[in-house]
Amino acid sequence: MEEIFCFVDERLPRNLIETAKKTIHNAGIIYHNTPAIFAGSEPLRGMLGSDFTKAGTIVKTNEYGIQKDTGPILGKIHELLRKEGRRIIFITVDDLTCKSGGRYLNFCFGHALGRITIISMVRFESLKAREQEIVLGGLIMHELGHLYDLASDGRRQNTEYNIGMHCTDRNCVMHQGLSRDEITRNFLGVERHTRLMTDIKLRYYCPLCVGDIEKYFNPPKKVNQNSPLPPLPPRRKAG
Repeated sequence: MEEIFCFVDERLPRNLIETAKKTIHNAGIIYHNTPAIFAGSEPLRGMLGSDFTKAGTIVKTNEYGIQKDTGPILGKIHELLRKEGRRIIFITVDDLTCKSGGRYLNFCFGHALGRITIISMVRFESLKAREQEIVLGGLIMHELGHLYDLASDGRRQNTEYNIGMHCTDRNCVMHQGLSRDEITRNFLGVERHTRLMTDIKLRYYCPLCVGDIEKYFNPPKKVNQNSPLPPLPPRRKAG
């Protein structure tokens, strides 16, 4: 049985914890009424969200504090919270990075691996409270989209490759942001564009990504697996 499981670092501001709760509730509705569980800051008895980030390898220290590798953190989450059919979302206030092409990125806002994703909010702390809430809602839906393979098929229209496959529709949360400012602009734009939408799916995702959700839960008949895949779309440069 499918399940969306979210927990947070106990240091996350209260308004963002409430945003995460609301967003996870919406996600459960969007993903075919999948049970959505919000575990707060203690997913395991006696173990807080910040305890998971202690598993991360320290990469460097910068203006946001100690930056940690997401790999060991995701591994720790998988080890302790893995459950068949469960998608796990962890939200932290620690600064993160991850490897791409064998090298560490300068920063990492979200990293999805398998059925687990980790999100960092530390680099958005200077935004206004409402802007932070919109960004967090967008990040949750974006990373959850990766866990359900949205915009992952290069044969689909409106996709591009930049640190993974993404949607090119700027009114969709699956559009990739390569900087804090770009992510903020993207998600604030999505919120303005879709605030009057009556269909909850379209408040976050474009019609093509909504179609990907439907394909996940109602997969089409298998096609010839030996047919060659098209080359990946061009990759955008960060900045």
